[in-house]
Amino acid sequence: MQTIDELKNIHKEIINDFEDITRDLPILLKSSFEYTSEVCFMYINSTHLIFDAILNAVNSENYYSINILYRSLTEHFLRFNFYFFNFALNGKSDSYSHKFRTALEFNDKFLILKSKNSIETNLKIKKNAQDLKDELYRSNSNYAQYDLQELDVIARDLSIKNIISFTEKHIDNKEFDSGGLLKEIIVQYSKLSSYVHGGILAHREHIYFATENKIVKNMTVILGSSIITLTSIKLQTLMILSETNPEYLKVYFKISSNIYKLQA
Repeated sequence: MQTIDELKNIHKEIINDFEDITRDLPILLKSSFEYTSEVCFMYINSTHLIFDAILNAVNSENYYSINILYRSLTEHFLRFNFYFFNFALNGKSDSYSHKFRTALEFNDKFLILKSKNSIETNLKIKKNAQDLKDELYRSNSNYAQYDLQELDVIARDLSIKNIISFTEKHIDNKEFDSGGLLKEIIVQYSKLSSYVHGGILAHREHIYFATENKIVKNMTVILGSSIITLTSIKLQTLMILSETNPEYLKVYFKISSNIYKLQA
């Protein structure tokens, strides 16, 4: 097992290898893969922000927070992985990426409206879910590119519950999970729920590791898994964007070699 410092150095190498792709982002956002690039880099950016917080928690040996953050990181990865495979199934089309990000936005806004409506005390008759969806649908001309029912179906598909079901259904397919990463993440996602939602198992585990002086060892494991998880998003992005520039595959193989170091 690598040390925490060794893991940090491997991560820095991966960041440096990916730097050329990051510099290409303004060009990619004006290419035929405009929305695809936006979705990919949205997840690259958000997972990096989570990882930075994991690093800060590692430095302060805040093991409880590390688990909460890692759980969030795995959820981001599962959703991006769902996007990655459905992008391929839908003909590797930028139009699918536009539909995906539109449905994400629609669902986020709907959930906020639904929450506000449920606590509204001034309404004599509260709006039902369909009324809220109709109202939201009419509020943005961007949504009108799709049928409301179509947006609603995609939004429901993007729920984490559905994404986990989708992942479990395909997990034995070696092309879907060649390295066994998804099996590990699905188990960890469920286990770490206790940390996020105030469960007793998280409390007991944290006390046990602290008492047995196992905090550093387990932090090291999570840090390594975190690097593999966010780097997997980079690798999937490189596979997608190689459709616009085959040279990106060279970066893919270079970064893959660093992933092998982590898995050794």
